[in-house]
Amino acid sequence: YITLGLGTWSQELSLKITKPTLDGGYNTARTLPILVHSGVESIDAAKAFPNGTFLINVILDQAEEYGIRWVIVGDKTLETVVAEKGFRKVHEVDWVTIWEQENYVKGFLRTYRVYDRRDLLWGIVPLTILSLTVILNIWYRLWRRK
Repeated sequence: YITLGLGTWSQELSLKITKPTLDGGYNTARTLPILVHSGVESIDAAKAFPNGTFLINVILDQAEEYGIRWVIVGDKTLETVVAEKGFRKVHEVDWVTIWEQENYVKGFLRTYRVYDRRDLLWGIVPLTILSLTVILNIWYRLWRRK
């Protein structure tokens, strides 16, 4: 899912939902090239950036490719853009509307997470070095006693 125009409410929403947003936090490594090169802090705040509306249009045009099923909109001016891109309004609460992609295909995890061997090494190598250090230390102390 992505949020548009929710502001700080998008952070509270992400705490209550188990699925991650497409852009993640700004301090996390961006996996999508369009986000890396856009200079936009978050998709939610994209409207405030010079190329933000262009970014929103590109992401919504490629929603199937990115696996976006839901768009949660808190800015009424963005609702027409979302509607033009093939999303349908499914729920409205106060000033927030929830839109669902009509042709949704499960592809989010394929797009969002790119597995890398370095991730595995980051967890295994330090533990291996620690284990070898302990084993060698014990072996050296036992060998020195003789």
